[in-house]
Amino acid sequence: FILKKEFERLIRSDQLLEFAQYVDNYYGTPLPYVREKLEQGRDVILEIDWQGARQVRAALPGCITIFLLPPSLEALKARLNGRATDSPAVIARRLADAVSDMSHWAEFDYVVVNDYESNLLQQRTGWDEKDIVSRVKAYITTKGPKGAVIHTPEKTYDIPPAHERRVVDPTGCGDAFRAGLLFGIENGYDWLTIGRMGNLMGALKVEHPGTQN
Repeated sequence: FILKKEFERLIRSDQLLEFAQYVDNYYGTPLPYVREKLEQGRDVILEIDWQGARQVRAALPGCITIFLLPPSLEALKARLNGRATDSPAVIARRLADAVSDMSHWAEFDYVVVNDYESNLLQQRTGWDEKDIVSRVKAYITTKGPKGAVIHTPEKTYDIPPAHERRVVDPTGCGDAFRAGLLFGIENGYDWLTIGRMGNLMGALKVEHPGTQN
């Protein structure tokens, strides 16, 4: 966190890999930090919106981009209210923006949704599942205890569930699934292996309390 004046200096001196102004605040990623990690041979994961992703793609053409949706607008509202950092007006704007952000999904390499999100995305875009798959490298739908389905333009893969031994805390299960997904994609595994890794990570998270860490 830095002062607005300092942030604007970083913009003018091209010291940010990406940035955006949102609800009167600036958000961005320092370029020197990312460059240092990449030179060390390390992967850098950025959790950013479509505006930032567009800038990163322009600066780093070889990057991997994954489009994510919140489990539901109700879940997003509960999450924003739970943080207690935004005013009701800001929360309302964030919810409205979340809907409009869906229109940018086709700019990403991969789209990851659950059943609810898949239906919502199709309703908002007017495109069916086949249309969506034709515009991305893979369209991944999680189905909770039923596993997952990975659609690619060439083939559809039904991924069996990984059954947890006990249910302790489901919080962060989706994030854990996506962590396995990221690892598999980055390492060039086949889609069946990637999907199984995601399901396994999700099951392991459910067996333990706390966040996906």
